[in-house]
Amino acid sequence: MNQIPDVTTITVEQYFGEYGWSFETLEDGIWRTGFKGENGFFTIYLRLTDNWLYMSISPYVPAPEDERTRVHTMEAMLHFNREMNLAKFVLDEDEDVTLTVELPANALTYPVFAEGLTALAYYADDIYTDLLELSENPNAISRFRSLNGKTTKPMSA
Repeated sequence: MNQIPDVTTITVEQYFGEYGWSFETLEDGIWRTGFKGENGFFTIYLRLTDNWLYMSISPYVPAPEDERTRVHTMEAMLHFNREMNLAKFVLDEDEDVTLTVELPANALTYPVFAEGLTALAYYADDIYTDLLELSENPNAISRFRSLNGKTTKPMSA
């Protein structure tokens, strides 16, 4: 049986090297990296705790300013959470939308690290324009809603 080694800051930095992304160490166990996708530039923060490696884009989109945009944004976030693998949307302490991946440290191998970072990057770029529009435009319609307000088919996996 393969035993997974204890994950340390050195381990995470080696995984970054294997993945081919540069990073900046902000403090022990906290890093910043980022990428330019088709729909924007995304800054990703990673934080290693005793039990978890958190990969987050925060803020992903700013907090919706009125009730209608808030409802549409939150509804879309719930739909996306159901459809996404590994990633999920949450609200930070400022009510900004955060996209995050949480990986258990006791199962963190390079393939798991790579899959988590790839999922975060994929969903960040794929969903960004939709969620930004919903958070800013009270008349925007989610990809999960048709013009008559009925729920449409889920996105394909």
